[in-house]
Amino acid sequence: MYEYDLFRSIAHDLKTPLAIISSEVQNVIDLLDYDKNEHEIRTSLASAQFEAMKMAHIVDKVIKDVYITEFQKEMIPISVCELIEDVAGSNINLFKLNGNNLNIKVSGSPPKVLGNYDSLALVISNLLSNANRFTENGNITISVCADGFVVTIIVSDTGRGIREDLLPHIFQRGVSADGTGLGLFICKTAIDMHNGDIWAESEFGKGFKVFIRLPVFGE
Repeated sequence: MYEYDLFRSIAHDLKTPLAIISSEVQNVIDLLDYDKNEHEIRTSLASAQFEAMKMAHIVDKVIKDVYITEFQKEMIPISVCELIEDVAGSNINLFKLNGNNLNIKVSGSPPKVLGNYDSLALVISNLLSNANRFTENGNITISVCADGFVVTIIVSDTGRGIREDLLPHIFQRGVSADGTGLGLFICKTAIDMHNGDIWAESEFGKGFKVFIRLPVFGE
């Protein structure tokens, strides 16, 4: 019942702004066809942008609601290495399409973490998808190690990296070099709810690294 009410609410809330955006975009097309002045075009685009931001806020709320619901389910001890093997195996054909090699490096025998399997799998899948999207004929590496009471996961690639001005903001909703700007926002939401940390490092043109630190199970 909760899921039905949630998605009925989503459909209702998104219907109006989507209709307005469609109308305003069509209006801009018409204005361009009839060579209208710049002010009218800017007004229509500003209206479309306002409605798009309204939708973005609705999406934010939905993401949080969904994650809260997921985290009400059982949290279990998870082997990060086994989870990574599962996710990597299901994405192997995507790497081949871009001519990329996937390497998994594990230091020692990292202990388990307490987490929601589906949420952590989504995080790893998103990070691998991003790495593959921005890398061609290169290397994507997942490294796992334990340091005291923390398990660290590093997903790195040899792709084009990200601009310096975007780097501090990439985990905010809507910030992206090429995409929807939701993937890393979702990753941060999930890691935050695992009481972990996530951050990134990059030098434009020289690859991209995402670091995740999760508390060891039982500590």
